[in-house]
Amino acid sequence: MKKLFSVFSLFFLITAVGCGANRTVTDSGGDTEMKKPLPTRTFMDELSGTLVSYQGNYVYLKAASGKLYKFDVSQAQLQCKNGMLSGTPVSIIYEGQLSGQDGSTVKTLKVIDQYGTDTELKEQTAYGKLRQITSNTITVVQKDGTEIQFPSIGTPQYFQNGIKSGSWVYIHYLGSLHTETTQKNKTIRPENIKVLSISETDPFMAPQPTPTPTPPADPKQPVPHSITGEIQSVNGNQIQIRPKRTNQLYSFNLRSASTFLYSGLAIGNEVTLDYMGEMKGTDTSAVQVLSIRDRNPASVKDNDFQNHISGEIQAMTANTLTLRLNEGIDVICDIQDAQNFSGLPLEPGTALSLIFNPEKSKETNLYKIISIEKPRRQSV
Repeated sequence: MKKLFSVFSLFFLITAVGCGANRTVTDSGGDTEMKKPLPTRTFMDELSGTLVSYQGNYVYLKAASGKLYKFDVSQAQLQCKNGMLSGTPVSIIYEGQLSGQDGSTVKTLKVIDQYGTDTELKEQTAYGKLRQITSNTITVVQKDGTEIQFPSIGTPQYFQNGIKSGSWVYIHYLGSLHTETTQKNKTIRPENIKVLSISETDPFMAPQPTPTPTPPADPKQPVPHSITGEIQSVNGNQIQIRPKRTNQLYSFNLRSASTFLYSGLAIGNEVTLDYMGEMKGTDTSAVQVLSIRDRNPASVKDNDFQNHISGEIQAMTANTLTLRLNEGIDVICDIQDAQNFSGLPLEPGTALSLIFNPEKSKETNLYKIISIEKPRRQSV
């Protein structure tokens, strides 16, 4: 019996020691507690400076010391008021410890306007001879021969005497055409800028609203007509529109048309043309366009916009995607509040069409996207 008692005593002793192996005795009467691993410390910091450029998933920042830093922003929120404009004072909020000038050792969380700075970017003006205009770009040649292709998505445009190759135009913009990451050549394609207006006059002045043409007193005189539709394609001064609820396409020449467009020549923008002459079906060869105008986007609801851009995703951040358009320019799109109707993966290589709000995008190059859709076929 004593032997049996000794065996049980030894068993309980071993069990007690084993169960208490991961416990520690405190000074409060012998109570025991589980050991807890020390929490991992997370370091958050920020670096302020001037935004030099934003390319793909990378931000280049010049600090006050003059050093140039490179940060991967693929997981970051881009939250600057005027977008990613070269020359903007910004702060990079990051997690981790920065090693040298290479930001790959940290996780970038946000790019924001630099706190406490009242510096506003100065509006710049370029003056050049019109070489080419599309729905998303305008290309001009300056007096020194430098060719510049400006992004013009949703930009107000005024051509009082019509759109003509070779006419001189003023382009007002924010940002810088030349940065430390710009290639040194005669052709410039600035993408970290925001074009504010394009016109033949300086300063830019919106014309008075075009009155509705009145019928002539003499019934034998030609009568002006109007047609309203959405822009389907733009090639120089040739524009193609499609009236709502039809599949018919009408082509017009804007060479002599007084042109004022709040939202530019964006595909899907609803425009009204006043013209003289008679059309035969969709044949417009016998008409002359007097003027073209669009709606003021400030009075248009989101669900009434069809203004869109189409292209292929090049890069993404936590709240944006960069879309490469047919013209070869990259456009940064804010998709934070966008509805995705495409059913397609949002990743580099995916082709999409994005409907945007030109009013909410007029002072930023982060275009405010309303909805994401499957790519639309552009008319030619």
